[in-house]
Amino acid sequence: MGTIWRPAYDTNPTQEERKTEWSEMQAKVRESNDIMVVGGGPAGIESAGYLKEKYPGKNIGICLRGKTLLKDVLGAHEITEGILKQIGVELHYNTPFTEG
Repeated sequence: MGTIWRPAYDTNPTQEERKTEWSEMQAKVRESNDIMVVGGGPAGIESAGYLKEKYPGKNIGICLRGKTLLKDVLGAHEITEGILKQIGVELHYNTPFTEG
């Protein structure tokens, strides 16, 4: 089962809890061979690109519900898709996230 980076909170975590959460997530990223980023918007694309740049030997993918990256930016899909494919990020269109 995968790790959810930003779980829903009933209360706001303390700064110390956030630091602990971030350290644990960084360790999981370093240990993982495969990382799936959920969402083809700006944050997902930036995260996937950064991870592939930082860890070129890891399998990095993006899953998204539809078939268009950056759907709110006219003409951005084709350019973004080309760059992501060039750096080796796998794209999983029409693949919404489901835990497990």
